[in-house]
Amino acid sequence: MEDYKKWEDTNNYVKFLDYVDMQSAIALKNRYEKEFPDYMRRIFIEHEIMYKKTLKMIEPIKLTKSSYFGILERCIENEKEFIYECENENEVDELENLTWNLVISNGWKVYHDGLKIIASPPKKGE
Repeated sequence: MEDYKKWEDTNNYVKFLDYVDMQSAIALKNRYEKEFPDYMRRIFIEHEIMYKKTLKMIEPIKLTKSSYFGILERCIENEKEFIYECENENEVDELENLTWNLVISNGWKVYHDGLKIIASPPKKGE
């Protein structure tokens, strides 16, 4: 990494921070490429693509008016079952997919029962 003094002398601290961020990102990318086999990288990439597509499909106004994220966050933090009541079947489909994308890496099971989305944390020891 370049000497901090060089950046301080040129009065360009913001560029220095950008440089540090870039170096950190490169280091993470290199670590990622070394430590994970090809099939795992494909899984991560596919999951990220699906998550982004899901967010694009959901009307932003729905998510800003709802308490969806607040409830889900508390349930994840406390490892409690998440139950969210949707307004219609379209919302069930959208939010069930989003919920699955948000908790799948933690091993949660996501399903719906009528207009309710339910996400259950893994049982202890699983």
